[in-house]
Amino acid sequence: MRRWLRALDWRVPVALTATYIFFGSGPAATAAAIKTIPPFLMVGLRGLVAGTILATWAVKAGAPVSDAPPAACRRDHRRSYSIGTIKLTLGM
Repeated sequence: MRRWLRALDWRVPVALTATYIFFGSGPAATAAAIKTIPPFLMVGLRGLVAGTILATWAVKAGAPVSDAPPAACRRDHRRSYSIGTIKLTLGM
């Protein structure tokens, strides 16, 4: 048992704890938020926070930042907007 504990990398318990916090607390947080925040506002805020975190991470990782996205990117944005609208209206 001691040999196994010595071989255990410190990142494993950190990863398991992070998984529990991020995924295990979701239903409880949703139940608490629905009581105080309108559902569409809650979904919008969640998306805004997640997008901000991911964009910050991408910029810090060295992703290029430009003022105007290229045409292919605009086409992807239109498609993503269409899919998001369909998901929101159909409740998928």
